[in-house]
Amino acid sequence: MAVPKDSHSVNSFFLVADGERMLAFLKNVFGATLTERHNRPDGTIIHADLRLGDSRLMLAQAVKEFPPRGQMVYVYVDDPDATHALALQHGAKQLNPLADQEYGDRVGGFEDPDGNWWWVAKRIRERTPEEIAKNNQA
Repeated sequence: MAVPKDSHSVNSFFLVADGERMLAFLKNVFGATLTERHNRPDGTIIHADLRLGDSRLMLAQAVKEFPPRGQMVYVYVDDPDATHALALQHGAKQLNPLADQEYGDRVGGFEDPDGNWWWVAKRIRERTPEEIAKNNQA
């Protein structure tokens, strides 16, 4: 498999209604950095690459033939409480408040202005698959 430098085998690609708004949201909430950008003649984003931690995100602004699509993304961050609060300050809507989960993560969810669902988490304790399965049976 030929994977580009600085990529993983699987990368998130967002197709959004407003490319500028999504770029700002990713920069302001997650500290993502823009590494590459290509515009259509009208100035809208046909393709942008961003780095978020050790991951690559791609985005494009939707067009008639390819309308916006929402997705769910699970992101490990240093401080999920602060990231969750920052997202709400930048126009996100809360899906779930932060809570410690039995599988070992502290996690909360929000929906960004383009309808994507984000789950921000931090591993707070390691659990074995057997412990998780046993807990799910209770």
